[in-house]
Amino acid sequence: MKSAFKFLTLGFIVINLISCTVVTAKNVPGRKIDSFPLDIIGNYVVEFPKDFAAIMEGEDKNKMYITFKSNSIIIKDKEGETETSLGDSLYFSMIGTNYYLSFGEEPEISLFKLVKNRKSILLYPMYARENVTEEELSKYFTSVVSTSEASDDSVGMSTSSYSVTIDETKLEAYFKSDIPLKDAYILKKKKNKFICLSDSF
Repeated sequence: MKSAFKFLTLGFIVINLISCTVVTAKNVPGRKIDSFPLDIIGNYVVEFPKDFAAIMEGEDKNKMYITFKSNSIIIKDKEGETETSLGDSLYFSMIGTNYYLSFGEEPEISLFKLVKNRKSILLYPMYARENVTEEELSKYFTSVVSTSEASDDSVGMSTSSYSVTIDETKLEAYFKSDIPLKDAYILKKKKNKFICLSDSF
C-alpha cells in the first residue's frame, strides 16, 4: 500500500502545481485481473507530465523507477523502495481491450488509463481540466458528487474535486473527450534487469 500512496502523493503534487480538477472513483471499473501481462512486466523509469517536470528541482535528483512484477508493483526513488501487491490498494482491470490501473480504496480511487506504446507505458490520469462542471462530468458517470474545494492561501490557488461512480460503457468516451488531462505519465522501459539505487542518485 505504501507504494501506491507514494505514486498518489506525486499525483496530488501535480494537481497543486498545475491547473486541474481532482476526479476520484467510488468503484474499480471492468474485470479485475490478478496478474500483469508479460509485455508489461519489467523495469521502467518515470517521466512526469511536462508541466510537473518543468517545476521539479533537478531531473536526476527526482528520478522515480517502477518495476512491474507478475502481481505487484515496486516503486523506487531516492527515499528507497516500496512494493504493493494487486488487490492491496492496487488494481489492474480491463474493459474490452482497454487497461486501467487504479490506486487507493473505495470510495476514493485514483484511476489511470494504461496504454502500451512500443516499449513504453503511458498512464493517463482521470483528473479533469480546470473549472470542469458537475454537469459535464454527469455525461460520463452515473453519479457525480462535489467533495471539496481546498484553498491554498500561500500560493493563491484552489483545488476542486469530485467523486464519481464509473459507468463502464462511457469510460472510454470520457478519456476521448476534452475533459481529462492529456499529458500522461510516461514509463520508459529499461534494459537492465535490476535497478541499483546507489548508481541512480
